[in-house]
Amino acid sequence: MDEIEDLQTNKNTNEVIKIAAKNAMEKIQKYYHYTSALVYNISTVLDPRLKLQYYKDNDWEEEYITEIRTSIFNIYNTQYTPSPSMTIKSDRNSEPNDNLFHHIYKKRRSTNENELELFLEYPVLSAEINILEWWKVQYDQN
Repeated sequence: MDEIEDLQTNKNTNEVIKIAAKNAMEKIQKYYHYTSALVYNISTVLDPRLKLQYYKDNDWEEEYITEIRTSIFNIYNTQYTPSPSMTIKSDRNSEPNDNLFHHIYKKRRSTNENELELFLEYPVLSAEINILEWWKVQYDQN
């Protein structure tokens, strides 16, 4: 896409080529949403070395970055958001056998924090990081 944009802005490019480049860019933008771009976007955003910063660093238009962010959040919120954990009310009159139940489930806490939002708030990691190891550590902590 950068090459197409360069053709459009280069003074030495023939006008016919500039028009063709403009038409090509419009087609790419129109059909981009119908490709497997979502898979590419998800893998890019979930890479702790890239996240949304990749698109900013590569001069993507803000509307596309916002669209990518929105589509990923929609997928996360509809398919992957953890269900609210069970809340347990403490009852002082409960039987002693209930104490084990309370002990087991007391560590479960309901959280309103969006894990994807928290992930995106952290700075981008160094390119030298092994992302498989990084994700393994993140998963093991939860």
